[in-house]
Amino acid sequence: MWALAIATILGYMHYFNICSLIFVIVPATVVLLMQAIVIFEYGRKIQKVKQIRKDKVKLKRGKDLVYALFDTKYYLSTLDVPLLKKLTIE
Repeated sequence: MWALAIATILGYMHYFNICSLIFVIVPATVVLLMQAIVIFEYGRKIQKVKQIRKDKVKLKRGKDLVYALFDTKYYLSTLDVPLLKKLTIE
Protein backbone atom coordinates (compact mmCIF):
# COMPACT_ATOMS: atom_id res chain seq x y z
CA MET A 1 0.00 0.00 0.00
CA TRP A 2 2.79 2.37 0.88
CA ALA A 3 4.66 1.52 -2.31
CA LEU A 4 1.56 2.37 -4.35
CA ALA A 5 1.16 5.69 -2.51
CA ILE A 6 4.81 6.57 -3.09
CA ALA A 7 4.58 5.66 -6.78
CA THR A 8 1.45 7.79 -7.16
CA ILE A 9 3.00 10.80 -5.43
CA LEU A 10 6.16 10.54 -7.52
CA GLY A 11 4.02 10.23 -10.65
CA TYR A 12 2.30 13.50 -9.82
CA MET A 13 5.65 15.09 -9.03
CA HIS A 14 6.93 14.07 -12.46
CA TYR A 15 3.75 15.41 -14.06
CA PHE A 16 4.42 18.82 -12.52
CA ASN A 17 8.14 18.62 -13.48
CA ILE A 18 9.40 18.37 -9.89
CA CYS A 19 11.34 15.10 -10.30
CA SER A 20 12.76 13.06 -13.16
CA LEU A 21 11.20 10.01 -14.79
CA ILE A 22 13.61 7.49 -13.22
CA PHE A 23 12.17 8.30 -9.79
CA VAL A 24 8.76 7.26 -11.11
CA ILE A 25 9.82 4.12 -12.98
CA VAL A 26 11.54 2.41 -10.03
CA PRO A 27 8.61 2.51 -7.54
CA ALA A 28 6.13 1.77 -10.34
CA THR A 29 8.12 -1.36 -11.22
CA VAL A 30 8.13 -2.43 -7.57
CA VAL A 31 4.36 -1.94 -7.38
CA LEU A 32 3.81 -3.98 -10.54
CA LEU A 33 5.96 -6.82 -9.21
CA MET A 34 4.07 -6.80 -5.92
CA GLN A 35 0.74 -6.97 -7.75
CA ALA A 36 1.98 -9.84 -9.91
CA ILE A 37 2.97 -11.76 -6.78
CA VAL A 38 -0.47 -11.18 -5.24
CA ILE A 39 -2.23 -12.36 -8.41
CA PHE A 40 -0.02 -15.47 -8.52
CA GLU A 41 -0.75 -16.29 -4.87
CA TYR A 42 -4.52 -15.89 -5.38
CA GLY A 43 -4.28 -18.23 -8.35
CA ARG A 44 -2.51 -20.83 -6.23
CA LYS A 45 -5.10 -20.47 -3.49
CA ILE A 46 -7.97 -20.88 -5.93
CA GLN A 47 -6.39 -24.05 -7.34
CA LYS A 48 -6.22 -25.57 -3.86
CA VAL A 49 -9.90 -25.02 -3.16
CA LYS A 50 -12.05 -27.99 -4.07
CA GLN A 51 -14.95 -27.47 -6.42
CA ILE A 52 -18.23 -28.03 -4.60
CA ARG A 53 -21.10 -29.39 -6.63
CA LYS A 54 -24.38 -27.72 -5.79
CA ASP A 55 -26.33 -30.95 -6.05
CA LYS A 56 -24.21 -32.54 -3.29
CA VAL A 57 -24.45 -29.64 -0.85
CA LYS A 58 -27.34 -29.86 1.60
CA LEU A 59 -27.82 -27.14 4.20
CA LYS A 60 -28.76 -27.94 7.77
CA ARG A 61 -32.37 -27.23 8.69
CA GLY A 62 -34.15 -25.42 11.52
CA LYS A 63 -32.54 -25.25 14.93
CA ASP A 64 -29.20 -26.65 13.74
CA LEU A 65 -28.82 -23.91 11.13
CA VAL A 66 -29.82 -21.16 13.57
CA TYR A 67 -27.39 -22.62 16.12
CA ALA A 68 -24.53 -22.70 13.61
CA LEU A 69 -25.20 -19.14 12.44
CA PHE A 70 -26.01 -17.26 15.64
CA ASP A 71 -24.51 -19.06 18.66
CA THR A 72 -21.44 -17.11 19.83
CA LYS A 73 -19.94 -19.94 21.88
CA TYR A 74 -20.21 -22.34 18.94
CA TYR A 75 -18.61 -19.77 16.64
CA LEU A 76 -15.70 -19.16 19.00
CA SER A 77 -15.11 -22.89 19.50
CA THR A 78 -15.04 -23.59 15.74
CA LEU A 79 -13.02 -20.69 14.36
CA ASP A 80 -10.75 -22.96 12.32
CA VAL A 81 -13.64 -24.83 10.66
CA PRO A 82 -14.78 -23.40 7.29
CA LEU A 83 -18.25 -21.83 7.31
CA LEU A 84 -19.51 -24.16 4.58
CA LYS A 85 -18.70 -27.16 6.74
CA LYS A 86 -20.58 -25.64 9.67
CA LEU A 87 -23.72 -25.05 7.61
CA THR A 88 -23.91 -28.28 5.59
CA ILE A 89 -24.76 -31.88 6.30
CA GLU A 90 -21.86 -34.23 5.65
